[in-house]
Amino acid sequence: MGVGSRLRSALRTLLHKQRVETELDAEIRSYVDAIAGEKIADGVSPVEARRQALAECGGLEQVKQAVRDQRASTIVESIVQDIRYGLRQMRHNPAFAWTAVITLGLGIGATTAIFSAVYALLLRPLPYPGSDRLMFIYQHTKYGDGALLDRDFVAAQSALRPFESVAGYFGPADENLTGVGAPMRVSAMRVTANFFPTLRVAPALGRNFISSDDGNGGAAVVILSHRLWQSRFNSNHAIIGRTITLAGKAQTVVGVLPAHFVFPDPAAEPDLYVPAGMDPDTSLKTTNISIWGVLTIARLRDGVTLPQAQADLNLFEQNRVKGYGPFFVNWAQGRKIIAQPLQRYLTEDDREPLLILLACVGAVLLIACVNVANLQLARTVARQHEMALRGALGAGRLRLIRQFLVESLTLAAIAAVMGLGIAGVVTWLIRRGGMPGEFSAGSQIGELLQAPFGKLSAAVQVNG
Repeated sequence: MGVGSRLRSALRTLLHKQRVETELDAEIRSYVDAIAGEKIADGVSPVEARRQALAECGGLEQVKQAVRDQRASTIVESIVQDIRYGLRQMRHNPAFAWTAVITLGLGIGATTAIFSAVYALLLRPLPYPGSDRLMFIYQHTKYGDGALLDRDFVAAQSALRPFESVAGYFGPADENLTGVGAPMRVSAMRVTANFFPTLRVAPALGRNFISSDDGNGGAAVVILSHRLWQSRFNSNHAIIGRTITLAGKAQTVVGVLPAHFVFPDPAAEPDLYVPAGMDPDTSLKTTNISIWGVLTIARLRDGVTLPQAQADLNLFEQNRVKGYGPFFVNWAQGRKIIAQPLQRYLTEDDREPLLILLACVGAVLLIACVNVANLQLARTVARQHEMALRGALGAGRLRLIRQFLVESLTLAAIAAVMGLGIAGVVTWLIRRGGMPGEFSAGSQIGELLQAPFGKLSAAVQVNG
């Protein structure tokens, strides 16, 4: 019999068990009647003929059981019986059942939740297309790590060939937003025109900044976050082209970011974005100038490795120092300009606590499994007489082992469902902790939920 035929036969047996049993009984009785008829034709009395026919067949019930044992559905029916028996045992021993389920459920739930956070923050790519090519560039000096100087950044945009684009941001600054309802304070981030294209993020409405917006004398334009667009502008699709007043200056809204966009800096969640207005001057000869730091994100060109890009950064740093004035030459002694994957930069402070937390919950799960195993062993000893009786009635060793395995798997399945519910609640709390405005500033609950997950915890979901 082919696999398809066996499958159809198994489904028919499972779905129409009563009818199949009736047909089996009729078929066997018909066979016995046929044998008895042959013997009666040979001169044997009807009673004796039927007795001999049953003896040759081996008994009606024995034949039925032999046929049932050959069915494809037999193992399924047997496992279903074992599950029912296991559930009855749990109902008769509620203290054991609840202790085991809660112990396992807590271990499974905690491990699942923390692994989901580790996967979302450390293993899963960042929520930007081609995020593995995104690098964070910073400088290491004798004074510590920091952002690139704005004039070094402008020079890097045209000098660093291993990178497809070099984008920057600085801020945020709290500004007054007026002209739409009551005045409110908003967080405004300054970004270069190529910032969102470098992340490969397109606005949900309107357009990105263009090069003419970014520079001294550029257009007074602004891009809104999706959150601000919803809360302050009531998701008005006609917002593009409208004028708002930011810090007393009229600004034209040119875009609205998508809802899923997460700003690539754990310390900021801007409400809106304005052009950086970078000065094209790259000289650092005298201290009689205003300078500031620019946080830098760059995208590697296809086929370029990080060591190759780092070598180009080293050469860039050496060339820059040659053009510095005496003060900046002294300041830059021993400086290194370093590129590292953006994901590692975002999770650097959280990496070790997260891995430690994952190891801890893994140990909790192991302890839970050991405790439940000990409970199972104690319960098995208490059921010795039951097992002895079942063995005496004909149950084989493998059959008894299977019964225990099915009972254990049933218990584990119930605990897994409970654990999944616990993991869902925990990851929901982690996400709430990463959402801006969910908890008041300085809230102990907010601080507890954000440590060690950080702002990117808003991306944590239960992982399949």
